[in-house]
Amino acid sequence: MPTPLLTTPDLTSPLKCKRLAFAFAVMGGIFGEGIDLAGDRLNGVAIIGVGLPAISWQRELIREYFSRKTNLGYEYAYTYPGINRVLQAAGRVIRSENDRGTVLLIDDRFNLPAYQNLLPKEWHPKNLGNYNEYILERSPREK
Repeated sequence: MPTPLLTTPDLTSPLKCKRLAFAFAVMGGIFGEGIDLAGDRLNGVAIIGVGLPAISWQRELIREYFSRKTNLGYEYAYTYPGINRVLQAAGRVIRSENDRGTVLLIDDRFNLPAYQNLLPKEWHPKNLGNYNEYILERSPREK
């Protein structure tokens, strides 16, 4: 089995990690929850996708059950668990009421009311629009 480049003790030890520039993790993975990066050790996170769990027979049973009970089967089986993953990932940056940071939500679905209504009211989202145009406007032009 390959040795990970960065393990949990490496990341959380103040002696080994003064300031973290970039880190990549999978939502729901080992760095998605359960570690505390105090202060400004992590000041931003880019969350790509709405975190939907994979389709499985277990999820489909949940969907069918809640569709019969509440007509919100898809939400209970997929949307709510996905948003929980998103909030856990954002929670790596915002650990207390004194913490400040940037959370980039990268997926057009975050603009839909169904997802907007599930995000914390304290968040103040700004839509950057078409990211391709945003990148092109800010990249060096060829001469």
